[in-house]
Amino acid sequence: MSYLTRGKRSIMEHEYGVDVREWARHFKVPVPLVQVRIRRGGWYSPTKMRISVPPNAYRDSLVHEFAHHLDHVLYSGHGHGPTFRISLVQAATVAYGRAETYNWDREYATVLSWARKHGLAKEA
Repeated sequence: MSYLTRGKRSIMEHEYGVDVREWARHFKVPVPLVQVRIRRGGWYSPTKMRISVPPNAYRDSLVHEFAHHLDHVLYSGHGHGPTFRISLVQAATVAYGRAETYNWDREYATVLSWARKHGLAKEA
């Protein structure tokens, strides 16, 4: 998909935003802006408190980017280090009911390895 109408983008941002607002309320953190962009992958901007995801994003991508927000707000963290991993477990637990339900196989190798070591993801 190389073109996204303003209306379609607005609907997707609203739908993704519903989850993000719920998660932010749960953790009692500010609600980040959710933006749908034509770009490969998602990202989080701590200075703008903005989550950006592509239109075909998996829910896991939204959880991953929200974990960056949580890490930034709660721990002043960045990257995929220890506080991010804790934030990701917390976010996945709220999003799915259990952190093990999150699709750890889509994660960066270091995060996946950590998840396997802690029994959150199955061994390859």
